[in-house]
Amino acid sequence: MGCASSTNNEEPAAQEQGSSVPPKKKGKKQVKILLLGTGQSGKTTIGKQLKILHQNGFTPEEIMHYRDLIYKNILDECILISDYCSHMNIEISEESKVCKISNSMEMFDII
Repeated sequence: MGCASSTNNEEPAAQEQGSSVPPKKKGKKQVKILLLGTGQSGKTTIGKQLKILHQNGFTPEEIMHYRDLIYKNILDECILISDYCSHMNIEISEESKVCKISNSMEMFDII
């Protein structure tokens, strides 16, 4: 009736015995995430960012693996741009050429 709330007059010990809710645990909480999306939409990137933020980052082995992958991607894109310029008859001046592919590989310690 009205805006009043009812209370249970049982003793707190009796309330705890009948409670089926387990006590809260302190510590890390596990959360599962389902990421949906088409290929190349960034699902893996989100997972990697969460790992960096919440699991102390990457191991040294993972760092070396990703480093090599990133350098390879950079070189692949440089080759792609160079091929596109040749195909479209776009001249690249000597001043704008930083280095050739072999020099790039030495710069990135890929050889």
